[in-house]
Amino acid sequence: MDLEFIKLYEQLNSLNEDTNYARRGDVGIIIDDNILLDVGMDVTDLVIPNGVTEIAASALEDHEKLKTVIIPNSVTVIGRLAFKGCTSLTSVNIPSSVISIEYAAFFGCSTLNTVIINNGVSSIGSQAFVFCTDLVSIIIPDSVTNIGDGAFSGCKRLTSVTIGNGVTSIEDNMFNSCTSLTSITIPNNVTSIGDSAFAYCSGLTKIDFPNNIRKIGKAAFQFCTGLTSIVLPDSAKRIGKAAFYGCHSLASITLPKGITAIKEYLLAECPALKSIRLPATVKNIEVWAFANCTNLTSIIFAGTMSQWKAIKKLDDMWNSRMPKSCIISCKDGQFYI
Repeated sequence: MDLEFIKLYEQLNSLNEDTNYARRGDVGIIIDDNILLDVGMDVTDLVIPNGVTEIAASALEDHEKLKTVIIPNSVTVIGRLAFKGCTSLTSVNIPSSVISIEYAAFFGCSTLNTVIINNGVSSIGSQAFVFCTDLVSIIIPDSVTNIGDGAFSGCKRLTSVTIGNGVTSIEDNMFNSCTSLTSITIPNNVTSIGDSAFAYCSGLTKIDFPNNIRKIGKAAFQFCTGLTSIVLPDSAKRIGKAAFYGCHSLASITLPKGITAIKEYLLAECPALKSIRLPATVKNIEVWAFANCTNLTSIIFAGTMSQWKAIKKLDDMWNSRMPKSCIISCKDGQFYI
């Protein structure tokens, strides 16, 4: 950088005009008790001094001129909104000393294309990398055990994601609107996928579910228009409403054997779906579960006709906007809807 120096926070705090100038007009660094509190708005290339243990909340928020940053191995926390809106920042290497990347730390860093998260980080906060629209790939190390909701939402150029084995839950909106993401492998330790976790991932064509998955949230894969086939493991007993709503290319889906409820709008607006198999464990089909599945001609039910009739349905609402030519096939007979 052009000029590097450290100013005591207490001194600057007693000089309101100078403090305001340091924060908005120069390239100074403000540190107190080993916490990086603020940096001048004109900084373009920042080397954080060794010994700093924390980057405070909003320390570099909206520093639009910042292009590079070097974070030393002494830092353990990257605070809330720390780099939010650093729209010229292109890369960041988060050292293994960092334990926590907090809420919205890199929110809206629109030119950030390279993020290295080293093994040692345990927590990535909610919305940590939201709208990092140039980010192409991310590797989440095994040390990470918690990722907050919406952490990578809106990263529209993200094509590759590796999720470490320490993660047990894909939280709400985690990859919402990552439109360039084409495939993802979810590690075996994951037991739940949150609401809208992959909604609007229109480029997603393949997803492998682990055998331990128990819950898929509502609208989890809504408008994943590139998905053509889905196989859900039998462990997935709870699938939220509209989980696969608007998956326009979905031609086949295998539902878990133990599922008891087909939630509302579960497979609505899936015009490529021609046939679906339902296990005999189904006890409830909610409204518009298959609405506007205009090419659905066959529902194969693993139970008997009497079991089918015993399924709780809301009059004609369950099959509203379905082809009347659709045939229900049971073990002991078949009939039109």
